[in-house]
Amino acid sequence: MRGPVHQLESASPLCLGVPVPTGDLRVDHPFLLTLSHRRLKPREMFHASQVFDFHEVGGGRLVVDVDEVQPERTILRLTPNRPMTYQEIEEETDGILEDLGPRAFGEVPALERLDWLVQHAGVDSAERQGMRRIR
Repeated sequence: MRGPVHQLESASPLCLGVPVPTGDLRVDHPFLLTLSHRRLKPREMFHASQVFDFHEVGGGRLVVDVDEVQPERTILRLTPNRPMTYQEIEEETDGILEDLGPRAFGEVPALERLDWLVQHAGVDSAERQGMRRIR
């Protein structure tokens, strides 16, 4: 089953014929996921927060923190606990949304937005490696 992250594939550079490097680039930048879902009641908003907090206790390669829960939108902050490839991040994110989404929202949420929280913006990847942000 293809997960919510794959909903953006049609707009990816690969789908537009632009080659994407397939190297072993590993990143440990935290990122925000903005999810849209069915309308939640206040009690359900607390339940959704708890579902994601329990995932964090259970471990995984991405630490999940709930930044914000609104009736129809939730923002999660995900932080790799070790440097990961983009493919590993995508697979782990898909798994989280497909597994926890139905428990938190009664459905797999749609991925509305992905925001990378890059500490040294404007610095190319090779230089960031020396800053220990990309390995």
